[in-house]
Amino acid sequence: MVARWITDRVGRALAKARAFGAEEDGTVTASAIIWSVLFLVLGGLSVDMGNALRERARLQAAADSAALSGIIDIDTPATAESVALYYGNLNYDGTTKAGYVESGIWANGAFTATSTSPDAIRVATMRNEFNGNSVGTYLLRLIGIDEVGVSVDAVAHRRIGECFLSGMVARKDVKISSNNSFIDDYCIHGSEEVEISRNNRFEEGVKVTSSSRDNIRTNGSTLDTDLNPGLEQAVYPGVNTLMDRTMMIDEVASIVDAARAVADYTMNETDFEALIEQPEFLKGAHRGTYYQTTPTTYSVQCQGNGKRIRVPDDSEWHNVAVYTNCPIEVGRGSVLSGSEIATTNSGQNAVKIGQDVQVGDGDGCLPGGGSQILAEGDVHFASGTSFDGAQVIAGETIHIAAQSSGMRGATFQAESIQLTALGDDFAPNCTDNTDVKYFKWIYRLVE
Repeated sequence: MVARWITDRVGRALAKARAFGAEEDGTVTASAIIWSVLFLVLGGLSVDMGNALRERARLQAAADSAALSGIIDIDTPATAESVALYYGNLNYDGTTKAGYVESGIWANGAFTATSTSPDAIRVATMRNEFNGNSVGTYLLRLIGIDEVGVSVDAVAHRRIGECFLSGMVARKDVKISSNNSFIDDYCIHGSEEVEISRNNRFEEGVKVTSSSRDNIRTNGSTLDTDLNPGLEQAVYPGVNTLMDRTMMIDEVASIVDAARAVADYTMNETDFEALIEQPEFLKGAHRGTYYQTTPTTYSVQCQGNGKRIRVPDDSEWHNVAVYTNCPIEVGRGSVLSGSEIATTNSGQNAVKIGQDVQVGDGDGCLPGGGSQILAEGDVHFASGTSFDGAQVIAGETIHIAAQSSGMRGATFQAESIQLTALGDDFAPNCTDNTDVKYFKWIYRLVE
């Protein structure tokens, strides 16, 4: 924009010079005048264009800083815009106006202004005639160009890392046995290693990443994509180091402690196990069914070593959350719907999920039916586990056993993940992401 404006003004100046050169008065030749004007213009372009480019860099830095400051508060658009306006002018006073800061949505490489559920913010900074602060010139003013206009904008976007919405993320390694199927946009990331046995299927859109491509191996050796259909296209060609910085596995203790501080009920493990045996938990055909219209939270404290919480077989928990330091066992055939199990226990059996347990409501990812399982230690899923909108976070290892089924809508984070399943399609989590409760936002400039 700056170059086009200057080119237009230079053209006018040269036209005046040619007209003046056509006059026959005086002793200086026409060509000398034209060349003098041309050298003046070229010198002016060099000096003043360089100055305009420096101003553009300052404006861009101010816009970038303002957008990144505002996006943090994008849940409240008015606050986000106010913060962005403040930091835009703090970094370059007078260059950011309220009408040029707006919240919106970033999708398909384009920004659309809206205050409804925004995930992006756009900030324009300017020095131009409209704003009353154009960039003055030095040499070009000698030919009538006194000022130039410069304006830029920046867009900051907030998102959740895609692997945390639909995939397996391990700070160390992911080990995958044979005969699994990964479809749609499922994501697999192991920072130190991803080891894949033969005869797994990877459909278009699946991503396999690590901190180095050399860390992705088949059958314990180098990467041989011929052993697994679609793996060659799935392996990410670059380096993915962002995952480590946005994992939640070190946050389990703080999540549990905060939830226990405001729980509806506080008790020890003996009283809690007695509670879930009471008649009000005996609903319908299933022993231990507990239907709630609003979530009920329990803080359960184990009183000594060897204590645990065991959920009876065939229990159905709906909108129940248990936060504890105890190991937890969920009996076979149980259902966890809209519920949460979270423990600060760091042992090898911190959470054990029995056979044929359903994690999530089995409703095709309708909002509110998903469940979360968190532990500082290991989490084990026995055979026949099914998932529908589930989030699992473990400070140590997640073990997914053979013949698990119905893996659509599950996301896993852990130090290590061992998948020995003969699983059905591992597919992305629910599209509205309402069941991914724990995450860290990623803030980035996209324009």
